[in-house]
Amino acid sequence: MPTPAIPAPMDDFWRSEEPADWETPLRRGYYTNYYRGDVIWHYRDEMRQSVWPGVSLPTVRLSDYPPEDAFWLVRDQTHVNWLEELVHPMRESVFVAGQESGDPLEYFVREGRRFDNKVTIKYVVSPEVVRVVVGLLGLWLGLYLVEELIMESKRAS
Repeated sequence: MPTPAIPAPMDDFWRSEEPADWETPLRRGYYTNYYRGDVIWHYRDEMRQSVWPGVSLPTVRLSDYPPEDAFWLVRDQTHVNWLEELVHPMRESVFVAGQESGDPLEYFVREGRRFDNKVTIKYVVSPEVVRVVVGLLGLWLGLYLVEELIMESKRAS
């Protein structure tokens, strides 16, 4: 199956113009007034979108990581309060890192608009060669185990 495009941002997202948020085409930064639950829900729905008509990939929401892990998972010098990963097993994943102001007197202002949060998205794609090799090894291991189970059941009877 083809690799899906990077998930689209929410309608309310305001693109960050900071150079670090757009160093690569697979990392993007946005300002928003949506909070963690809404952002994760949106990206989980985006990840569930089918890449082929009628085919939907399973999406797993991994436990949230400590915010310090954003330093090496998203980008060094990333300041966040929370970090989660949404994964298509053995395929691609999206790291969603958020910086919430937490204090009503603290907020982000961009071009005259006030935002309570900043979200950084990093899209990580596994190479197709790795996917094929891991898939073939998994298939071979599965067939080997089934064969061993059949042989063991014949020996037991």
